[in-house]
Amino acid sequence: MATCELKIKIAQLYIKAGQLKSNAEKMLHVISEAKNENYDLVVFPATALTGLKVEKQLFREEFWEEAELWRNKLIEHSNDRPIIWGDLLLKKGRLCESFFAAQNKKLISNYPSNQISLCTSSEITVEILLPTNKPTQSKSTLVLRLARDCYQKDALPTYVEDSKLITSDYGYINSVGINDHGSFMEILQGGSGWKKQADKFVQLLPYFEHATLSFTSSKLPEPKATLPKTAMLFQALCHGGNYCLDHLGLSKVLIGLSGGIDSALSACIYSQILPPENLLLVNMPSRFNSDITKSIAAHMARNLNCWYGVVSIEEIIETTLTSYHTTTFNRNNEKLNLPLSTLTIENLQARTRTSQILSTLSSSFGGVIACNSNKSETIVGYGTLYGDSAGFLSLIGDLWKIEIYELLEYLKEQSEFKDVIPEELFTTPPSAELSENHDVTKGLGDPLHYPYHDKLFQAFSERIPNVTPLVALKWYHDGVLEEKLELPKGKVAELFKSPTEFIQDLEYWWRQYNGLSCAKRVQSAPSLSLSSRSFGKIKENQIPWIPTQAYEKLKNEILHRGE
Repeated sequence: MATCELKIKIAQLYIKAGQLKSNAEKMLHVISEAKNENYDLVVFPATALTGLKVEKQLFREEFWEEAELWRNKLIEHSNDRPIIWGDLLLKKGRLCESFFAAQNKKLISNYPSNQISLCTSSEITVEILLPTNKPTQSKSTLVLRLARDCYQKDALPTYVEDSKLITSDYGYINSVGINDHGSFMEILQGGSGWKKQADKFVQLLPYFEHATLSFTSSKLPEPKATLPKTAMLFQALCHGGNYCLDHLGLSKVLIGLSGGIDSALSACIYSQILPPENLLLVNMPSRFNSDITKSIAAHMARNLNCWYGVVSIEEIIETTLTSYHTTTFNRNNEKLNLPLSTLTIENLQARTRTSQILSTLSSSFGGVIACNSNKSETIVGYGTLYGDSAGFLSLIGDLWKIEIYELLEYLKEQSEFKDVIPEELFTTPPSAELSENHDVTKGLGDPLHYPYHDKLFQAFSERIPNVTPLVALKWYHDGVLEEKLELPKGKVAELFKSPTEFIQDLEYWWRQYNGLSCAKRVQSAPSLSLSSRSFGKIKENQIPWIPTQAYEKLKNEILHRGE
């Protein structure tokens, strides 16, 4: 099959869902540029005009009428050189993905057929692949994938599989921006590129950035450098946060900077997105906060050159507790006093920080609160509802704790963060610092042991099929648990001195995952989705765990043997 010789312009657009005028004007600008460059073909990504997540517009006729007006304008701006773009259509009350090809001010596509003939410098046949189409052994001169691929740290872009099967010239045109699903946000990846027949795919445009490129298909430009995995993850977080702020029309952010690992990463990310005067960092200590973490927070804020302040919650908590302790509840002739447990007082502190201090400051500053929750805590509900789970966006909510450590280790090696991230951040135990049980100066902290619990929780939620307590117990029984969870040998014995301790821990966290923590998850801040199994994507409900007979039999066998 002869290769096609085309002068092509590909447009990796920053698409805003539902923003027809904005999207169309970007497309018209690219078309105008291409005419001046004497192009053969201009290609845009999937859903380039409407954007993808437009369900709110489903029954709004004026939106679809407006879409048709802009679509006609695009067709009017085609000349003897064709343009191709993906789009959404409304058919019988349902959204349908489609594409359009226009030349000489006329439509030349005949969807749902995905084969079209283009009259360029030479006549060629083109096969269009929409996001849901599977590649075939095409006999077309050129195959174009109009993509809307989102970044997933655990998955490869569509072009990887396409490249294995397609022997024609192949173009992959993706978009950037976000898909807003309400409970979670996905970041469109970009990374558009080209492949000549059996050659390797060449990435021509950067990840996550709005960009265009004109080139000759027979002689491709130099490929973009491949980013290391951790560097790409950090870039995804920065661009994802930036697009989410822009999507919501926001420009200022507040972060509760505790001196812990999670808020430290949030501060680093937002410092790359916003000018320092638009970032407010707040440390809110009580008598349980150590000088170590307070020092870490002050050090980071100083070196990030952001607004920083310390608001003590000690007096607020004491006043609130006094009020509670002196309150008696009455019903007829009965009286009720409600004692406050240590856990209740811990949650009071977390809610005071977010719902009272940060909420009040955000109103004065004109910004929104960043949620610093991570996936390790969210999966088992180790966080306070309406406290540290609140915020406009959980930017790091799809990251396990060990990934947060890896990201900060990476950032510490980068010149712009070398003086920002102190070594104490890695040597201080992760801790909520809400009671004497969390005293980091004594090596105390969270009840989660990393990386063991990260690996176990990943197996609970991300492996297909999911690892249940029965599976984990079998691995423990057979002595392969560490191998299956990719942990150092001896880690389980180090953490659990007996089978009883191991089983109690396993059952406790499994019940937390399937119980009240589910209610917490669905009421938490929307998260930036970075994986195929992020919360929000996973359909879940609160179904109590009833151990199976097989589990109880194996458990009794292990306990009997262990004792």
